Amino acid sequence: MSSPKVTNPNFWYKYQYLPPHGLKNVLSYKYDYDVTDLSLTTRCLSGFWVGLTEMIPMWVAPNLITLVAFVQLVTVFFISLSYSPTLSEELPGWLILLNGLSLFLRQTLDAMDGKQARRTGQSSALGEFFDHGLCDAIEILFVSFNTAAVVRLGKGPLFYYFVLFGMGSHFMEMWAVYLTGKIEFWYFSFTESEIIGVLTHIAIYFIGHDNIMGVIPGTNLRYLEALWYVVNLQFIFAMLGVVARIPPFLKNKPALNTWESYSFVLPLVWIFTTTTAWILQSPEVLGAHLHPFVFIVGCNLANGGCRLVTARVCKIKPETYYNSALPLLFGVLNAGGRFVDEGIFIRLYCAYAIIAYSHYGLSVILTLADVLKINVLRIAPKK
Repeated sequence: MSSPKVTNPNFWYKYQYLPPHGLKNVLSYKYDYDVTDLSLTTRCLSGFWVGLTEMIPMWVAPNLITLVAFVQLVTVFFISLSYSPTLSEELPGWLILLNGLSLFLRQTLDAMDGKQARRTGQSSALGEFFDHGLCDAIEILFVSFNTAAVVRLGKGPLFYYFVLFGMGSHFMEMWAVYLTGKIEFWYFSFTESEIIGVLTHIAIYFIGHDNIMGVIPGTNLRYLEALWYVVNLQFIFAMLGVVARIPPFLKNKPALNTWESYSFVLPLVWIFTTTTAWILQSPEVLGAHLHPFVFIVGCNLANGGCRLVTARVCKIKPETYYNSALPLLFGVLNAGGRFVDEGIFIRLYCAYAIIAYSHYGLSVILTLADVLKINVLRIAPKK
């Protein structure tokens, strides 16, 4: 079988990210994961998700459901940003409820898109990339901002590392899925974190922010801050869990190069070490430039997650570096504005990271749609 070729080249194909043998492998892609789902939330809400999915018209593509979840989350982010630019201002009650609804809707639609794909027979490499690659990782970034605005967490390391560990755990999970072909949801996973988030929003609305933000006796830690530490620990344990299950797998797969397999997490290690070094030298970046700084990190981690999913569906090796993460080194060297104004550099880099992530994602989506001859957002009627 000859390798398929892109038949409609334009700006988005200017940099061809998928090699010819990868495009060929896409044609034989099958959703064949070994899934272990012990999630308590899934057990409770599975019937609800199935019922809602059966109400969706058969012409609605699963990707459209994924896109709706993403767009509504981003919309609420911008509304919350206008009311709480420093993540410490008090939000009006209706916006607190809207954030809670947005989080619940994101979780619900995320569960429904896969069910719609199986219901309509539309499971494909494109759908997996669109959902697990392009949207899932970056949505963690917006969920983090929205929730931080509701609890008035403020700017600082606690919020930054929440984003880093949350998106890092998604990156690690995509790495494990690439190597093992297994998806594992334990009793307490990101799904349960979302439910805790929804309940927190409801509690703040009905009980009041000040009434549940008291200090834990004997400490200087507020209750909701403690909750963020708990979720951070959950993300860390999730990453450690991935690390723990990879060595036994590689031991039983002598054909796989152990060092090469571990090299695929170098982008995460690079992002963690460079940004931490940057913050240690210039702590004010988390105060004066929190939003663009966190978007730099988020877009780079999402970019890396996308590439792991691409490698999985195209059966190619993941990239161990990509251009948009390289300027982090200059950020470290320039910490505090040694060479150029730090604020200007961060904003320019933020724009570049967003464009690089968007270009990669849209290019791969349009390439896969062209090769597979399917519509991204609509299911064509059968002739």
